[in-house]
Amino acid sequence: MNDETLRSWENTIRERLTQGNKKYPVHSIWASRAGHPCTRFLEYTITRWQDEAPIDASTRLMFEDRKRAQEQMQILLTNAGCEVREVETPVFEVVTKNGKRLRYGVTGRIDFTLKPPGADKFYPTEFKTVSGDIRFKTLDDIKNSEHHYIRGYIAQLMMYLYARGEEEGLFLFKSVSTSDFRFIPVELDLEYVEEILKKVEKVNEDIEQGNLADRIPYTPSICGKCSFKHICLPSTDFSGNDVKDPELIGALQRRDELLPLAEELKRLEELIDEKTAGLKVGEYEAGEYIIKISSYKRAFVNSSLIPEDIKAKYTEVKDIRRKTIVKL
Repeated sequence: MNDETLRSWENTIRERLTQGNKKYPVHSIWASRAGHPCTRFLEYTITRWQDEAPIDASTRLMFEDRKRAQEQMQILLTNAGCEVREVETPVFEVVTKNGKRLRYGVTGRIDFTLKPPGADKFYPTEFKTVSGDIRFKTLDDIKNSEHHYIRGYIAQLMMYLYARGEEEGLFLFKSVSTSDFRFIPVELDLEYVEEILKKVEKVNEDIEQGNLADRIPYTPSICGKCSFKHICLPSTDFSGNDVKDPELIGALQRRDELLPLAEELKRLEELIDEKTAGLKVGEYEAGEYIIKISSYKRAFVNSSLIPEDIKAKYTEVKDIRRKTIVKL
């Protein structure tokens, strides 16, 4: 077998995994999507559900991996003396306004309820997997995440707590690379829930009146990855300016795969800079690493001190090329 045959097998499998996605009418706002920053997206999930782009093979495999990881974690928790109940229990919150029941409420399935060893009650628990180390230590870490889908975790669990009349719940994060896990407690925040319910009211109002929420300002990490971008974003006519270079296209695809790692590296570099800011010049041992802090001087020109007439004499105008890459 050659490389071409192997790639052909891979592509066939990916196509069949994608073709296995079935679409069904949506009659509510999913709790897992309730924290989405775009109201138009939530409206599309109900009014244009049939037009939502299917998930790709990688995403489907990721969901399957998460499902298996959750099943395995439930077994491990039970073996460790925890009690696990209400696995995948449906949750539905009827939303009312001025005494009137709105057509579209909030639905979901809570992963399970958990009673840890020594606890006196069961906690609604939302299980999440992460790659790499678990960076979240507090609820604020989740709230301040740069990724909207991670911030949306809070809305999901908060709606489950509200619908069940519970005051406390748990996030259970598990790293797929280190196998480490961490609990993060969540307390019901009624003000936060009220924000979600107002968004649900807006969705109901727009659909009932035949309106559509305004687009949010274009954000690559949200709009660029949206499953409704093909019907939401303005159409673009490239007038035949397409590039068919397979090496370039392959490089762009690989770049897209590496972007999440680049973002994680940037966060880690910022964290390391913060943690080492107070260290004096010298060498330090940190586990299996040596940190060297050095100091040097660099000369620079303070252009603000140069008279404008002299600055203008040496100013040149040059053509600058700017490259922006957005995935279609």
